[in-house]
Amino acid sequence: MASAATKMASPPACGGALLSDELEICEALDRARERLRDQAGGYLTVPEVADLARCEHKAVRRAIATGQLVAFQPAQKLLVREADARAWIESRPVRARVPPVEHAGRPVRRPRPGSVTDLREMERQARG
Repeated sequence: MASAATKMASPPACGGALLSDELEICEALDRARERLRDQAGGYLTVPEVADLARCEHKAVRRAIATGQLVAFQPAQKLLVREADARAWIESRPVRARVPPVEHAGRPVRRPRPGSVTDLREMERQARG
């Protein structure tokens, strides 16, 4: 006689040698899971967001802690909407910086305020 644990066992994983009926059921389950994920907006865990952003999980947790990234915690794991994760990743695009070029083809060096060059210029102006 089969025990209650055997009766309640989870269905076999899709893949491997399955009968055609089992294969149809697995495909239907996969399609249903995709529809549910699309309807739910797609939630990601912190490690999944880190994988998507190609960064450490600490950076994701820091963004959540500072309010840059919204997360929800319905159980033990933090969940982030996939759209929010993508928006966070794309929130700081890198802009190319092109240095100004002199006529001779050398980049212009701009002295910092309070530099030796500034002091010498001030001395020249005071003398002359």
